[in-house]
Amino acid sequence: MSHSPLIHQDYLTDDELSIIVASLLGDGYLTPITSAGTSYFRVHHAPKQQNYMDWLYHQLQRIWTSSPRTYTEKNPYKRGEFRKKIVLQSHAMRSLGILREEFYSNRTEFPTKYLPYLTPLALACWFMDDGVLGRSSNTYYGVISSCALNDNSLSILVSFLQDQYNSRIHLTKQSNGTTVYSKIYIPGKDPFFSLIAPILQTVMPNKLPLYLRSEPVRAL
Repeated sequence: MSHSPLIHQDYLTDDELSIIVASLLGDGYLTPITSAGTSYFRVHHAPKQQNYMDWLYHQLQRIWTSSPRTYTEKNPYKRGEFRKKIVLQSHAMRSLGILREEFYSNRTEFPTKYLPYLTPLALACWFMDDGVLGRSSNTYYGVISSCALNDNSLSILVSFLQDQYNSRIHLTKQSNGTTVYSKIYIPGKDPFFSLIAPILQTVMPNKLPLYLRSEPVRAL
């Protein structure tokens, strides 16, 4: 007997919603809404992100259709070459359909009702998904490039995080030669890194400043 792809318990806990919201700020994606009002949540990354994908699977295990799967596909950036990607896909859920409507009505704006879901758990997910740790001389810093959002939404996000976590993150501008875009800059000693350290120490320690990679910190 076949089973409907619609999950039986169609709801999202606060932690599940926090993780999905963070992933949508990065590389997560909600498929177009079906005639039943449902959507699928999909995430895919390169094999080097295996630890993150395993973590994501365990955090949202209730909604996924399977454990992470590896696929081979044509590389859209290099003709004649192939690449591997790790994929996770959820069951079809009406709660995800609602989220799709709210996040995709204007893809350049962040729905402010979801600001309270930017918890330390969400920040850890966001940085693992889309953040980059840089180093200049002996100083570490973090960068998140959420180019899909307009400057007003990015400013609202940054202001919320500054107030909520006493953070000194701020927006900076960067040019790729033809386009100027905004990115979020995180100082290496910022509380942001201490907030995400308990998770990143075990999942992606290479994305933490060196002083936090093994230092005991309070668990979330």
